[in-house]
Amino acid sequence: MKNTIAIAAGGTGGHIFPAQAICELLNKRYYILWFTDQKGQKFMKPIDDCKVVILPVTSIATTRGDEIQFVYGLARLAISIVKAMYTLTKNKVKLVVGFGGYPAAPVLCAAFILRIPTVIHEQNAVMGRVNRFFSKSASSVMTSFEKTIHAPSNAVYVGNPIRQSIAKIAEIKLGETKNTGAFNPIRILVIGGSQGSALLSSLVPSAIAKLPEELKTKIYVTQQTRPELIDVTRKSYPKIAELVIASFFDDIGEKMASSDIIIARAGATTIAELSYLRKPAILIPLVSAKDNHQYYNAKYLADQGGAIILEEKDKGEEKALNPEILAKLIEDMINNLPEWASKAKKTMPSTNALANMVTKINQIIMYNTKF
Repeated sequence: MKNTIAIAAGGTGGHIFPAQAICELLNKRYYILWFTDQKGQKFMKPIDDCKVVILPVTSIATTRGDEIQFVYGLARLAISIVKAMYTLTKNKVKLVVGFGGYPAAPVLCAAFILRIPTVIHEQNAVMGRVNRFFSKSASSVMTSFEKTIHAPSNAVYVGNPIRQSIAKIAEIKLGETKNTGAFNPIRILVIGGSQGSALLSSLVPSAIAKLPEELKTKIYVTQQTRPELIDVTRKSYPKIAELVIASFFDDIGEKMASSDIIIARAGATTIAELSYLRKPAILIPLVSAKDNHQYYNAKYLADQGGAIILEEKDKGEEKALNPEILAKLIEDMINNLPEWASKAKKTMPSTNALANMVTKINQIIMYNTKF
């Protein structure tokens, strides 16, 4: 009979997508219980032998200054811990794999109480607070970046698992190149992460509007944004060769692979997929991200030369991010696409994340390792 493993991930696609990548391999050998919240569930795709358990937990961090909501959040956390303990015990779970985010907290807490071994994977360049707290009792801690800030000294660098659909596309497209100077049309993809981006929805159309008219006739833009911003974003664009706007793309891997320039936030999943697909990128880190982790995520690609970082905030005498700055950068990148494409091709992705994680998980279950 198959053993049962629990996956704890939710909140955003940045936690869900690498968990899904692992689940796609683990389900061939194990039954999977996937603990998440209502927000996380919408990013998940059905996987064989994987049962989804929805927890009522909410983010306590967002209740600052509201005592009633804080107490309410604590109550939901307590209920989630009890539910997780009951479910883990009933299903005789052998191992819990946590991918961070507040929905993982009650499951990792339940595993600690029940003395069930845990594995933690951190996707960002700065270790999240849930992972940081539970890393002390974990059987193994794995990171997506070699120098993850706040990671314990015994953490193992494995990289960030990407979905098999993205990996297959990367494998096919990696050898495909365009002839120098033959970037016509110029395909620009704008992605704001799993939750969309209000900033990109207003900033990018305004920047495109400031490009030379001749350049606009060659530009194809595909943009992902929040559902409520689709109409206003579409109306904000000037006339260009082609415009496609949607709140979600099932074939995002194909769209990334066929793009010449990608403008995006700097979530962990986006960085991992860009490093596999090796596309020139303009990265605008989310300024409100905890511990400024998106900046450090983006720095990984920028340091390798295939991406440039634009920060939202003023720095010294520098101007704050605005359409003029972005337009200038887009125009420069378009005019030097062969050079930028060549730089992006040199990006070094971590190709062993899935294999390393699955091997470690198998070892822990095989030897019944306890923390």
